[in-house]
Amino acid sequence: MFKTCSRCGMIYNERTGHKCGNPKRDYKRDYNNASEERKKIQRFRWSKEWQHTRDKIKARDKFMCAYCWYHDKYVSFGEQLEVHHIEPLSKAWSKRTHENNLITLCKAHHRMADNGEIDRKTLKNLVPPPKFL
Repeated sequence: MFKTCSRCGMIYNERTGHKCGNPKRDYKRDYNNASEERKKIQRFRWSKEWQHTRDKIKARDKFMCAYCWYHDKYVSFGEQLEVHHIEPLSKAWSKRTHENNLITLCKAHHRMADNGEIDRKTLKNLVPPPKFL
């Protein structure tokens, strides 16, 4: 029987086994060795302020990936949705909860945005304008 390694994705025979070259991450060590800037960002991501803002942005975008909807004309149901900072926290800390700097993306498009495969200008154009009464 074949299995897939959860760390590296390699398919291997269960009988012969597999020694993964990717050791399990030590998150506590990573946190302790992180810079103060990185620790501040990590604390923010677990804060009530971020959780509330994240839920508000997902509701604003109707719980759909904005890039899938506007670019691919496709609605991805059941995909894990994430809220993306168009301008990264490390460069625009003051905009961390601004609605015009946040957009809902599926996991695949979030990864593409983080890697620069989707440019910031495109994402900015997808953010809906604020509604005024």
